[in-house]
Amino acid sequence: MRARQRRLMKRRVLVLNSSFEVLTYISWERAITHVISGVARVIDSDENTLLHTAGGLTFPYPSCIIMKNYVKVNWQPDRMDEDIAAKSAILTRDGFMCMYCGEHGSTIDHIVPQSQGGANTWENLVCACQSCNSLKADKSLADFTRDTGLSLIREPFKPLKASRRDRAQEEIYRRLASGDIKIVDDFEDEDDNT
Repeated sequence: MRARQRRLMKRRVLVLNSSFEVLTYISWERAITHVISGVARVIDSDENTLLHTAGGLTFPYPSCIIMKNYVKVNWQPDRMDEDIAAKSAILTRDGFMCMYCGEHGSTIDHIVPQSQGGANTWENLVCACQSCNSLKADKSLADFTRDTGLSLIREPFKPLKASRRDRAQEEIYRRLASGDIKIVDDFEDEDDNT
């Protein structure tokens, strides 16, 4: 039972803009904060899993929330189709594994350093641990390999399949078209609305 609870608590909640565009995934704690503070509404939840807050509230585990007001975003939604890659996408692509030593990685490294004209592209960015990233610094890959004996474990690549965000957006559009999505206000007493 505890393993199931841990898995549930690690699940992320999908956040939609008021226009039903996918914004991001957040923790369930942050999603609940958005709902309680009134900036978002729950539109999909797991009725079989109840969450209990310290304040005594009990409600279904939210799987998707929608912002009440439109949130302007300054990034391009189809990032997977572009050459520019985000840090989180690189870390995910590489499985949070340093592409130089194989240890856990939480930073990204430019294979061709920016100081030498390296770009923020899928093919020039890899996940790196703090140690390897610091050791490589502004060195070329050849110099880094000569100095440390480490080289790339795997060549970086641009993912071909749709991102998690793109798949989520397609699912939202499908559910909107079928009429399957309805907005639920978990924190309003239904008796008060009559």
